[in-house]
Amino acid sequence: MMKEIADRAGRWVASHRVLVTIPAVVLLFALASPSMGSILGGAILLSFGETLRVWSSGHIEKNKSLATGGPYRFTRNPLYLGNFLLGLGFAVMSGRYALIALFPVLFYLVYAPVIRDEEEFLRNRFGPLFDELCRRVPRFFPAWPARPEGGGEFSWRLVWKHREQVTWAGLAAGVGLMVLRGWASW
Repeated sequence: MMKEIADRAGRWVASHRVLVTIPAVVLLFALASPSMGSILGGAILLSFGETLRVWSSGHIEKNKSLATGGPYRFTRNPLYLGNFLLGLGFAVMSGRYALIALFPVLFYLVYAPVIRDEEEFLRNRFGPLFDELCRRVPRFFPAWPARPEGGGEFSWRLVWKHREQVTWAGLAAGVGLMVLRGWASW
C-alpha cells in the first residue's frame, strides 16, 4: 500500500516537476543573501551546467533514437546532470549553506521518479539496446574515461529544437534577480 502511494506520488511529481519546483525557486530567492563571491561561485556552476545542457541537447533526438554520443557516452542523463548543476549554482548564489545542503535532497525527490519513468519508457522502446547502454554508461554521475563507441554529431538545429534559448533567458533572469537581491544589501 505504501509503495503504491509512493509510486503514485512519484509519478505525479515527475509529470508536474516544473509546477513542483516553483515554490522552491520562490523560497530560494526569498531567503537569499548573496555576496559577490557566492554569485561568482554559483555562476561557475551555472556555466558548467548550461554547457552540459547545450552539449546534450545537440546530441539527442527525443523519442526517435537512443542517444549514445557526446555527453551520453559519460552519463545516461546529462541533461538532468546539467539541471543539477544549474540548481546547485543558484543555491550557491543564495549564500545560504542550508539551501545548498537542501538542494540535492529536493533534486533527488523530483528527478528520481522522472529518471525511473524515462528509463521504463526507453527500455520499452529500445529493449536490449537500452539494456546494453545501461551496462556501459552510469545513470547519473559520469564515468571517466568514456568508451569511444557512440559517436554522433553535435547539431545546433537540435539545440534550437529543444528550445535551449528559453533556458538561457531563464538563467539570465535568475542571475539578474540574484544580483539585484545581493546589491540591495551590499
